[in-house]
Amino acid sequence: MNNNPSWKAAEVASNTLPIHVNRFSRYFPVRFVHLKCNFDVSWPIFGFSNKLHSKSIMAPRNLQRVDATNGDFRRSNSDDSTDCTSEGGKGLTDFNWQKAMIQSRIMEKVQDVGERISSQSWLEQMRMLAKERSLTSVFFLSLIGLVSLPILVCVLASAFTFLGFVFVEEIICLFDVDGTLTMPRNKIIPTTEEFLLTKVKPVATIGLVGGSDLKKIAEQMGGADVINKFEYVFAENGLVAYKNGHMIGKMSIQEHVGEEKLQKFINYALGYMSKLTLPVKRGTFIEFRDGLVNVCPVGRSCSQAERDQFAEYDKEHRIRENFVKELQDQFPDLGLVFSIGGQISFDVFPKGWDKTFALSFVEKDGFKEIHFFGDKTAPGGNDHEIYEDPRTIGHKVTSPEDTIAQLKTLLHL
Repeated sequence: MNNNPSWKAAEVASNTLPIHVNRFSRYFPVRFVHLKCNFDVSWPIFGFSNKLHSKSIMAPRNLQRVDATNGDFRRSNSDDSTDCTSEGGKGLTDFNWQKAMIQSRIMEKVQDVGERISSQSWLEQMRMLAKERSLTSVFFLSLIGLVSLPILVCVLASAFTFLGFVFVEEIICLFDVDGTLTMPRNKIIPTTEEFLLTKVKPVATIGLVGGSDLKKIAEQMGGADVINKFEYVFAENGLVAYKNGHMIGKMSIQEHVGEEKLQKFINYALGYMSKLTLPVKRGTFIEFRDGLVNVCPVGRSCSQAERDQFAEYDKEHRIRENFVKELQDQFPDLGLVFSIGGQISFDVFPKGWDKTFALSFVEKDGFKEIHFFGDKTAPGGNDHEIYEDPRTIGHKVTSPEDTIAQLKTLLHL
């Protein structure tokens, strides 16, 4: 045992100091050691703070005087605390060096305990709590953890969802036009357009993949600003491509096939159609576009009623299907693909220039899922290749209303 008077003073003082339990210590393991009288100390020993607090200048209970000569401590029989400036506390205030030594020793011991506990992990502190405190305290803290955990999970989930939408585009929905978003060659109805722009567009990228040229797509989709309403617009199967209002690609069938071969093909097609007998015939049987040639036995200038009439006649007599087989037999070496779409015509283009051509632009943006919606998905239809492509998730639809219904299911709208 150390016989140093200063050490004995600190030991006795620390033993006489009461340990005050904070009124919240039922639930939080914080104890405060109070050393009072001029050098008053309130020191948390559980490691939550290292600050020194001064409360009041009152002599500790049972500590009355210190004899500096021999280090003897005498205790008062009175339970009343006395002011350090009073007569009862005069003996203690006469020896300022002794008080400073007591303060130093107590502070060192308390700080050592505080630093030791502060260095412990939360798991170790919880173990200490379970060992030293009641089960009620442990239960209370565990309850706080259980309540906080779902809130933390929700916050993290919301954050990841937000980051997913902002930094990574997850889904793109590509749509055929005729029979998918509009009735054949008709304009899109306002409710369908509103649904796409206000419900679908905020949660997924949207794009059009049509076989017609941009002028016809714009007529059906409400005007030339269609290239701004939809992030992607692929006209002529994607051979003329727009992204956010700007052209990003354009192919030419004339340059690819050559004028001489194209004229032979067109002349033969016109000769075949001249021998056909149909309910009606009008004008514009061949429409030359940038990326393809559109062949129309009834003539593209027919009225809507005549269009519907030919469509019914074609279902029964297979006018377009037989025409395609004839052209395939006559031009096997041109590398051309024939795709029947809409009600009255079919498209002719080089192999690989079908609607899957549009995917070459979409893939660059790294979408997680590419969904395609189309009505002509059977073999020979102009939606078949992109519908069956392994890069897409195909959705066969029967009408604009069916398209909306499938979108609601897919996107949980």
